[in-house]
Amino acid sequence: MVRALPSWLMKGAIMGAIERSANEEGHRARMRGPQRLLIIEEDAEMRRTLRAFLHGEGLCVVEAGDAAEALARARQGEYAGVVLDTQVGGEGLQLLPSVLHLTAAAPVVLMTPVPGRPTSQRALALGAAGLLVKPFGLDDLLQLLTEVGAIPHPSPAGTAESGPAPAGEGAVMSSEPTEPQGRG
Repeated sequence: MVRALPSWLMKGAIMGAIERSANEEGHRARMRGPQRLLIIEEDAEMRRTLRAFLHGEGLCVVEAGDAAEALARARQGEYAGVVLDTQVGGEGLQLLPSVLHLTAAAPVVLMTPVPGRPTSQRALALGAAGLLVKPFGLDDLLQLLTEVGAIPHPSPAGTAESGPAPAGEGAVMSSEPTEPQGRG
């Protein structure tokens, strides 16, 4: 013989299931929520451009316009990555170790107007995960942030796979023209 559950018990079971489902969905949403990036750049127009582009890519952007603000913002939470202009207050590279420490070693991508091997080597030696030489394309920034593990890798199905790219010595990108390679 099958007995029906009392309505109060049935209602409690249904409400409990709905609540558990909502809690699980909330947890999943937080896990796949927007990645927070800290952008440290003196030029307000450049910050606005970077913020608008990265926000359009579904990322949460926190901005700093000088070294003091950068350190204050770095103390204010966890970041998936940092984009730091080497020219901030003339001390961007000197700021790098403090930013790395305060952001729990989040990968830092440096932007520099100074191309060349000494700048790249120094930046990477100080702990930068990557370097972009200005001017660069916004897609180059997005690609580098993905390569250093600051943002998830897009998967073929349109979902994101998180995790850093394979370990390496850091990435250096430049939008300067390169010599075409001959076929051999």
